Amino acid sequence: MVTPFDSGGEVAVEALEALAHEVLHAGAAGIVALGTSAEVAALDEAERDVVTTVCARVCGERGAPLTVGAGASGTRAAGAAVAPPARWPQVRAALVTVPPFVRPSAAGMAAHFARVAEASAVPLVVYHVPYRTGRPLDASALRALGELPGVAGVKYATGGIDQDAVALLGEPSADFAFLAGDDVYLSPLLVLGAAGGVLASA
Repeated sequence: MVTPFDSGGEVAVEALEALAHEVLHAGAAGIVALGTSAEVAALDEAERDVVTTVCARVCGERGAPLTVGAGASGTRAAGAAVAPPARWPQVRAALVTVPPFVRPSAAGMAAHFARVAEASAVPLVVYHVPYRTGRPLDASALRALGELPGVAGVKYATGGIDQDAVALLGEPSADFAFLAGDDVYLSPLLVLGAAGGVLASA
């Protein structure tokens, strides 16, 4: 979901609440707040709390799961970012980006997500979006992340259907959900076996 603002520069709470209801009424299985489409990097902590509170309330009323974007370049900061969502019982997962700018090795990535998963009260969904983070991960690296305790899936947003997507979907894991992350590729990825999608158009 996007984050609507009013003319005074504040989060437009009523518009956000209406949008959350509209998304669920239209058939989405749940809501992802504070993802890329929400321009989360431009929000401060108080604004992120408002967005999470509103979306948690709507999800509670509608019996829908809420996933909250939470991540940072540093491991300690990312661990701290996944702790606040535990304040809202409606939060079922945290969407955590591959660390931007730092670009760790595959081993470093595994260590990062293992530490963040330990700090989180909810399962993690790895947000794989290499054109934003600068760090592409191949199928074997993503599969290794999927084997970590507390990592439940991947939002796969590489801007296409590449060999790694086909490799992951060709040998799916029951404990690691492959979620399409680019709207235009949802249908073909579902045909290939994706579990669903995290989409701006959902």
